Amino acid sequence: MARVIVCAALVAGLLGVEAIAQRRGGAAAPAAAAVRRETPKYACPAVTGVGVNTKRRYCDVRIANVVEDGIRIELPARTGAAVLQFDLHTRFSV
Repeated sequence: MARVIVCAALVAGLLGVEAIAQRRGGAAAPAAAAVRRETPKYACPAVTGVGVNTKRRYCDVRIANVVEDGIRIELPARTGAAVLQFDLHTRFSV
């Protein structure tokens, strides 16, 4: 009978310690840095048109050997990683 009481006391003690250990929270996770989106300035030598719903300006990308005939994008100053995204659409089908 004494063994049963000792075993029950040990099990109760271990369960209590485990419950206390689980209640304690660690340090709060640092907040994620806010994503900052900027539209860079760009020069478009050949404007194709403006979107009806989006009001976006579409450029015709000409293939040429002269750099000034292409699209020039001025990237803003930054530190760390950056992502440059753009959409390419064909003007005609082959």
